[in-house]
Amino acid sequence: MKWKTKFLKKMTKKIGNKLKDIDYPAPGMHFQTKNLEKKEPTCVQLKLLREAKGMSLQDMSDRLKMSKSHIIALEECRSEDLPFAPIYKKKMVKQYCHIINADYATLVHQFVEEELEEQIISQEKIPQSHKPLYHWNHLPFLFRLTAILSLALVFFGYLGLQVKKIIDPPKLNLFSPINGMVTAESNLQIKGQTDKEVKVMINGKEIKNSEQGIFDETLSLSPGVNTLVISAEKKHGKTSTETRYVVRENKTEFSLTNNPLTNN
Repeated sequence: MKWKTKFLKKMTKKIGNKLKDIDYPAPGMHFQTKNLEKKEPTCVQLKLLREAKGMSLQDMSDRLKMSKSHIIALEECRSEDLPFAPIYKKKMVKQYCHIINADYATLVHQFVEEELEEQIISQEKIPQSHKPLYHWNHLPFLFRLTAILSLALVFFGYLGLQVKKIIDPPKLNLFSPINGMVTAESNLQIKGQTDKEVKVMINGKEIKNSEQGIFDETLSLSPGVNTLVISAEKKHGKTSTETRYVVRENKTEFSLTNNPLTNN
């Protein structure tokens, strides 16, 4: 059978490695012989015990909640074909033993010696750079949860700022004139600043502003009280408004002909 050939190769290699580590006796000394009990491989014992219980492969598959192909691989001493880490292979054998009421401690120990030692050693020899990167899955749950919540907080915070920019009206800072200003000049300079890409209007008439939102406009005043309504409007319709009242006084012209002192 294939499993016998494969098993014998494994055991021959393992015995050869162990013989290298033996401290042989000095000349004149003799080995003490000991009769060892012949044991069947773990895989064979598991299969025989399952069949003795009258369980089919499908029964064991249902009880272990694993596919039949995995159970067949285990019973044919092909543990390297099982797509699990060594620790999960040990658990699989332990659960198998519980189902068939076998001595799991002895069988699991034998299974590790026969099947897993070589796999564990070969995994340890793999360079760190060649090992699969599962760092994210190995991180503690609370750390992963904190990282996810932090990213979500940053995302929704940024989204909130963008929505706030759309919803909030634009800022409007009016540097001049001051409210209630009285002047004798016929022209008035209006200065201020608003947000970028905002339309600025004075008494409903649009004026130019720079890329930084700075505006500087000269307006003609009428005699008396002048009402100036300065507004800044976003693309989405939000508007900020400032109102200023400026009084233009009439200039009194001085004439020598009308001076009563000169008439006398």
